[in-house]
Amino acid sequence: MNAQSKTILEPLNHHEGRAPQAKLMLRLPELMAALCLPRSTIYLLMAQGKLIRPCKIGARAVAWRKSDIDAWVDAQRPAEQSAGAAA
Repeated sequence: MNAQSKTILEPLNHHEGRAPQAKLMLRLPELMAALCLPRSTIYLLMAQGKLIRPCKIGARAVAWRKSDIDAWVDAQRPAEQSAGAAA
């Protein structure tokens, strides 16, 4: 490995020696995995106003705030528990 390729690869290791930071934004594949929902259901819930809309993070990219998704999941739990009690 020559000196030039070493400098190109160095930025990939910029997290060495530091604790990993929690991910603050979720892209669609990460949101799908976190909610265990397919893409179509996520977009259906957004169209129905039941799921928050993502934030634009670029010209053609969006992401959801992890804190918003965590709050949304917590808000869904009471509805699930009361529906289970009524059945």
